[in-house]
Amino acid sequence: MRLTSGHMDTVESTDTYATAVHVVSGFQPIAGQTFFRIAPGDVAHSAIPYRASRRDTPEESGIQMPPIGTHLVDTAGMALLDSWISGMPR
Repeated sequence: MRLTSGHMDTVESTDTYATAVHVVSGFQPIAGQTFFRIAPGDVAHSAIPYRASRRDTPEESGIQMPPIGTHLVDTAGMALLDSWISGMPR
């Protein structure tokens, strides 16, 4: 995901925002619940923090994001991400 801010009118006008916020995720981890890539004000139904906060195990694979190269969740980064999503207007 790349965000170029040189010619940005508003955050909402960026491709990054348009393809993530209020967009239903192809990854639906819990049957009967709809997850969005980012659900403003609703971390519990946002796929990006859901996947970023988990690491693949023998019981669950294909969930971890990023998919390789990390074995520990970045808890400080997760706190910032959760705070940002929670603070977004619904």
